[in-house]
Amino acid sequence: MPVVPPPAFDERLSSWLSRTADLYLVSPGELCAHVGLSSDDLPGLDFEPGDGAITVLSRATGLSSAKIVSLTYRGLPALARSLVNLESLDFCPTCARGTGARRAPRLKAWALGYTLWCSEHGCRLYGSDPSGVHALGGDGIAKRGARRLRAWALGSDVARPSTAAVLGLLLTPYRAPAPPEPWELARALAAGFHARRDDLLRPRARIALSRIVPEYDSAVAIHERRLPEAARDLRVARAVEWRAVAIGVSRVMQNPVEAALDILWGCDDRGLRRIEVCLSLWPLDMRIVVADRFARSARARANGKGRAAPGAEMARQSGWAV
Repeated sequence: MPVVPPPAFDERLSSWLSRTADLYLVSPGELCAHVGLSSDDLPGLDFEPGDGAITVLSRATGLSSAKIVSLTYRGLPALARSLVNLESLDFCPTCARGTGARRAPRLKAWALGYTLWCSEHGCRLYGSDPSGVHALGGDGIAKRGARRLRAWALGSDVARPSTAAVLGLLLTPYRAPAPPEPWELARALAAGFHARRDDLLRPRARIALSRIVPEYDSAVAIHERRLPEAARDLRVARAVEWRAVAIGVSRVMQNPVEAALDILWGCDDRGLRRIEVCLSLWPLDMRIVVADRFARSARARANGKGRAAPGAEMARQSGWAV
């Protein structure tokens, strides 16, 4: 090809090929066929293009093989790769306006859920699913949490407790699944969710994130929640849920002991055991403080009521009693 647009910094290979196709007024699939690649190869080019595909593209475009590889996710840590959502439509409006092109470049970072802001312009990324974002906390606390999530995904996390341990805590159910509350049903119906009665009323997971970020429950209708129980599966989460998780991580890091206690006091019997397992991954000094304060508070509540409070019995049985 005699002319190709220069790749933007951090642009995805599929994005650059799409912009090149626009230049020649063909589809990306037709461009691939022209240079000798199958259109079926296009979805996988961002992740792990074969050496043969890289050689073909290098010859056709004049870009070096190393430059083409730099447009892919090759070399990204495995955890970060698992969080890439190539279907994400999030973008920076300032970046898009600045190109003046028919199709703005799509950057690699934008497909990673923990990227909530443009690193160059500092503005929030926008996409096709903005609902609920404004119901969550301020940008400052979300940005701090997003930085923690990025460090975790890239293997450079040094937080205490670790971000992985905090994520495990936030995504763990602290109570048994329960049917939607009346206000949750009203929200679902107002959002246009229609289903059979048994599906509408089926029990839903109650995760600890709701204790730390209570506004999450009002920001995301219960039938629209996609947060997985395993942090490595967060790729499926919506943008508003990534923001809620970032806020949750930041709030826990601000005061880990108080956050852990708040979750523990909301637990039922089964939830307490699950949260206890999560907290076992925290540093020993923090676990000792949490255990001591939980047990003392449980005893105080029991004494004040003249009978054993639920938390006192849970503290005694769970091993959190000191």
